Amino acid sequence: MSEQADQKTTESRSIADMSSEELQAEIERIDQELAQEPPRPSVASSAIQGRAPSTSSGETLAREVQALRRDLLRQYESLNGDEKYSDEHKATAAWQAYDKSKPLIEEKAKSAREKLLKSADEYEMSSIPFPGGQSLRTNSVELLSLTQGERARIVERLSYQNPTVERMRQAGKNVPTSAEDRPANILRKEFARGLDIGGPAGGAICRAVIGIAEDRGMHVDDEDRGMNVDSIVDEHRRDWQRQRLQSAQDARIQARSLYSKVPLPSSKRPGGAQSLEEAAAGKRRTPFGMPKKSIGSGPSPASSARKRKRPPWK
Repeated sequence: MSEQADQKTTESRSIADMSSEELQAEIERIDQELAQEPPRPSVASSAIQGRAPSTSSGETLAREVQALRRDLLRQYESLNGDEKYSDEHKATAAWQAYDKSKPLIEEKAKSAREKLLKSADEYEMSSIPFPGGQSLRTNSVELLSLTQGERARIVERLSYQNPTVERMRQAGKNVPTSAEDRPANILRKEFARGLDIGGPAGGAICRAVIGIAEDRGMHVDDEDRGMNVDSIVDEHRRDWQRQRLQSAQDARIQARSLYSKVPLPSSKRPGGAQSLEEAAAGKRRTPFGMPKKSIGSGPSPASSARKRKRPPWK
């Protein structure tokens, strides 16, 4: 996690805030990242487990984003080190490269993030154990009707209270809920029952349990705390389903860590027209492109002395 934070810190800086060594190190880091081949799923395991989701399209776009950022950094580096061109020509060429790369990087980064998050959702769905021939999502009216009936039955079971216990609680007595009657444990039993029954009926039970767990996952009740899909189904997962759950987590991390900010040139844009981002970056630079030292914003000693001076009528 700290490595990702360090990467973001480097990527969000303007070229003017980076030394030549830091710039070269950033280029080398991206080269090493692009040289790594993304893992490919086993053909044999895919045949046994069914068609697995894929993050290949999102990963490909993410690699293209990194390659575009690296190429832009190389252009900046090449221009800065070329002594045969004037500073004005270097600035114009650098900003032309920036304007050309910016929309491509931002568009590809957005698309890559969307595809990775979609893949993560698909991996999560495929990581949930289900009766053979059944699936978590369905458009079948008959199956949806079965699921709705099972959901109503399970909700009624969750709300049931033993009459004796209810009378004691109404009388003000503190009666703890037994482990068997806790909502999370009831849902676990119902889910296991659905897997045992199998077929459309078992699929309807499992589907209803998942829906209820998702709805109650945000509750802060002590009895409902920790009641989410994973806590209900995890004990029934096989190794390949755990791998898909891990793939979902990896895809989400990759989507969050994908950086789309385009590095700015070290010089001001010729002509004076600047975006808010460019203007903010310019305020951090000296006329020579070096980072400015922070200056305290407090009042000067002279102004402080004037403020402390007593008025003549006191």
